[in-house]
Amino acid sequence: MAEKEKCGIELKLLKTILYGVEKALWDALGKGSLAFTPFIGEKIYEEVGQQFGKRIENSSLQELLEEIGRFYTEKTGFSKSFRTEITDSRYTLYVEGCQLMDVEKKLIEDGVTPFICPLMNSVAYLVRKKLGVKSRITEINVDPERAVCKLSFEVIK
Repeated sequence: MAEKEKCGIELKLLKTILYGVEKALWDALGKGSLAFTPFIGEKIYEEVGQQFGKRIENSSLQELLEEIGRFYTEKTGFSKSFRTEITDSRYTLYVEGCQLMDVEKKLIEDGVTPFICPLMNSVAYLVRKKLGVKSRITEINVDPERAVCKLSFEVIK
């Protein structure tokens, strides 16, 4: 089996697993599933954080957010673009061309609000860790047709 074909099969399997986990949690907990966002982000950060090249303790939150964007766009090609907008206690993430858009589309079709997003989960975790506050998802707007997402959460002080 060619390496490219093998990678395609592996990615499809991982997407199927992700869909199943997200759907099962949503069926069991509904909107309560959104509370898992920063905890999922912590596990993601543990896995890929050292590749960001920035330590939480030695970096500003803005530097960390920019590094996440670079990692997921330039280093991995996971998404085509990523930017954050911070106003008061609200963090809004704009993602374009995410590799998980087909999973998101199927989840939406099945009545599930997608909540496992490496970008959103990583940012939610870093904000919680860096600022010592909790966060709450306020908007998950996924547009599979245009392949764009607007994801917002607010910190709770």
